[in-house]
Amino acid sequence: MTRRDAVAPRSAPDSGEALSIPLIDMVLCLSQAVDLVSGVVADHHKRVALAAASFARGLGLPPDDRLDVLAAAAVHDIGALSLAERIAALDFEMHRPHEHGATGWLLLRDFAPFAKASELVRFHHVPWDRGRGLEFQGRPVPLGSHVLHLADRVDVLAAGQEDILAAAPDIVRRVRAEAPDRFMPDLVEVFCEEAVKESFWLDLASPSIDRCLAEAGRAMEVRLGPAELLELATLFGRVVDFRSRFTAVHSSCVAACGGALAGFCGFPEDRRILLHVAGSLHDLGKLAVPAEILNSAKPLSTAQWNVIRRHAYHTRAVLERIEGLSEAADWASQHHERLDGKGYPFHLAGRELSLGSRIVAVADVFSAVKEDRSYRRGMPDEAALRTLEREAARGLLDGEVVAVLRERHPDVDDALRGARQRALGKFEAFSQDLAGNDGAGTAPEQGENHGQ
Repeated sequence: MTRRDAVAPRSAPDSGEALSIPLIDMVLCLSQAVDLVSGVVADHHKRVALAAASFARGLGLPPDDRLDVLAAAAVHDIGALSLAERIAALDFEMHRPHEHGATGWLLLRDFAPFAKASELVRFHHVPWDRGRGLEFQGRPVPLGSHVLHLADRVDVLAAGQEDILAAAPDIVRRVRAEAPDRFMPDLVEVFCEEAVKESFWLDLASPSIDRCLAEAGRAMEVRLGPAELLELATLFGRVVDFRSRFTAVHSSCVAACGGALAGFCGFPEDRRILLHVAGSLHDLGKLAVPAEILNSAKPLSTAQWNVIRRHAYHTRAVLERIEGLSEAADWASQHHERLDGKGYPFHLAGRELSLGSRIVAVADVFSAVKEDRSYRRGMPDEAALRTLEREAARGLLDGEVVAVLRERHPDVDDALRGARQRALGKFEAFSQDLAGNDGAGTAPEQGENHGQ
């Protein structure tokens, strides 16, 4: 028997202040999520971003260009969609090093504030080659790409050094030896000027690197209003989902379903937008799950399942740091909690789960059971609704939210259909561009996905 207090949702939240989120915080959030995939690459993006920001400042670049360099450096390997690719991206001698740069460009280019940064990501493995690196395959290579290229190399040489100050002279020597074949000479001189400062190396190795980056970013602060935040959250969802055809529309559908339900449950417009953002970001922690596990066609081992079960925790960890998104962090990270307390990762129960968290959980399950997977077909609408009603009867999902879904299903379905079509269109265009782009490679894997 399910207790009434285990299913009664809290009332819809009141309207609060208008959303205004620092762009640098969102960039660093994505950077942290990408680097969670392995200890081998932990904080690589952050260190490259800090070094690149230092070089950009030394070059005298204007604030807008420095922000583009910082943003691009913080996510420069985002196109490496698997653990193997992430590790390979650290190898400067790897075969076809431009593939993940092209993939990153394709993922980032549609968000207007990332338009220039995406071009820097696209060419960040192009060597200077005694000036011939001013272009690549007939396209101009931005100066910022060369900044990223050098910052990336510096971190690869510095990573893991027990005494970074003792190692610094040898790193400088090796970089000088590789210019001008690999690095722009003027940029190398800027690096050498920075390298004489102990603070440059100690910041890279500092456990307070987040603070250093925040200081660098706030000097070039840009804030996102509701429309821009929605657009960026959608982009983040695609970065997560586009690792497999079978999840290509999932975050978009959860966001659309959750946003519609929030409106029908009485959320004011600003809170409905925030819930839509939470839906887009709910699986952000899956960037910490290697694509090899998500796309495995074989049954997962206990250890692999444990890796997957961490993803909601990681979603919370990367979102809670963002000013103005603490509530969305709760809603997003609690999508696998259940009212009986047997969900994960926090084992919250009953009234510990806000109405927003309950809505995202319902939207996640409804969207997931309707989507095709390699091991099953998606359920028709009526079967999906009955499945959620059974879950509610067992005290797992919120019965009142499921009842709203049943009552307003035609409206929710309209929102879902539109989101699915838009997301699938974006994925198909991404896959085609990826396959057709010079130096790009092939589309993401299409194996089994273990999302639910």
